[in-house]
Amino acid sequence: MGYYEKVLTAATQALAPRSGLERLPRRERERLTRRQDIIDAGRHVFAVKGYHAATLDDVAVAAELGKATLYSYFNGKELLFESVVEDSFATMKAIGEHVLRGPGTFEERIRLFIATELDYFFRNPSSLKLMMSEAHQLRRRNPMLHLMPQLLYIISDSIAAEQANGTMLAEANPLDLATMLINMMYGQFMARIYRAVHAQIATEQHSRLEQPVSTERLVEASHNVSPETIEAEVLAITNLVFTVFVGGTRGRSS
Repeated sequence: MGYYEKVLTAATQALAPRSGLERLPRRERERLTRRQDIIDAGRHVFAVKGYHAATLDDVAVAAELGKATLYSYFNGKELLFESVVEDSFATMKAIGEHVLRGPGTFEERIRLFIATELDYFFRNPSSLKLMMSEAHQLRRRNPMLHLMPQLLYIISDSIAAEQANGTMLAEANPLDLATMLINMMYGQFMARIYRAVHAQIATEQHSRLEQPVSTERLVEASHNVSPETIEAEVLAITNLVFTVFVGGTRGRSS
């Protein structure tokens, strides 16, 4: 099995326990499937239009449902957006739990974690955009406030165990290192998307890019990455982030 196949297998195994639909009665399966369809449609609409500009009517059109049906599942925009953010981040957490608490050396688990999360970023760019740039709009209940610390603790537990073995920078707080790792992954993902859009626009204008890139253009570009490019970018970013993170935190500081 090639390394990228291992990444796809890890993602599939991580998400399998979250479904469990086959064990439910048919009517309940249909209800949960339709609810997920609405969440998926909402994810796209919120990513393209932004939280404030998006409406439940927009989501109903995207989900190909009547407004009455949509309102029977979500009777307010904030409630739907909460569910969209929670669904997106719960996926990232499930990947972290499956990979970092699974078998293998620290290096093997960290590398697979980076690659599997990046694959999720590339295949679900709207999720990442909403979590990083729109989730702060939530006032009643923000799932990020309890799911992000849970993911960071999953990562930091692996780091702390490695620090206890004396093979990783002991002076650093493991939560700080976990946060640094997440930021490196997200930064590299966004850098690749910006780079692709800038190159395309510069070619169209036959000049260097001088105007800001719209959110719509970024979302469109991130959704149009080919499977071959995703694989190449995931492996390239994984190698870079892994090398910098692990190489930079080994041993003791002077």
